[in-house]
Amino acid sequence: MPDSTLRTMLWGFRLPIPGKQGKMRTVVNSREDKLDGRTWNQSFRERRCLIPAAAFYEWVERPGGMVPFRFERPEEEITWIAGIWREEEGRGECFSMITTEPSTMMAAVHDRMPAVLSDEQVPAYLSGELSEFGASSVRLIYAEAENFLRNKGKNDPPPQLDLF
Repeated sequence: MPDSTLRTMLWGFRLPIPGKQGKMRTVVNSREDKLDGRTWNQSFRERRCLIPAAAFYEWVERPGGMVPFRFERPEEEITWIAGIWREEEGRGECFSMITTEPSTMMAAVHDRMPAVLSDEQVPAYLSGELSEFGASSVRLIYAEAENFLRNKGKNDPPPQLDLF
């Protein structure tokens, strides 16, 4: 984003489903190796953005079901993820997260990972100078996380009390 403002956007690009006239699907990730394709190319060239995150999650199959793992930068409050955005009729500004090949650590969990940027890479990415990511060299730590879907309601905030 040339103006460097923090903006709220919808996650995912709406794309037609091949062979299903008028049907759409939401695609939330953009693979690095597909960014030169017609779906992503213009956004990658002209509309780059950063997705600030405290962490990201990956689900791993284990006996008994899927288990979430939380990935984060150990020394930093914000993890910068490379993204692209576009304006969509009826939806406004929408973004897609770029994914790339996994780091050695991430490969044990998944075959892709978000394109995590170091603080030093951020200006080069936004200006268009950085256009290949590869496995991220940003140090991440991970641990099994609470299954927030299974325990829904347990961690909800207490009800708001009336002041008067």
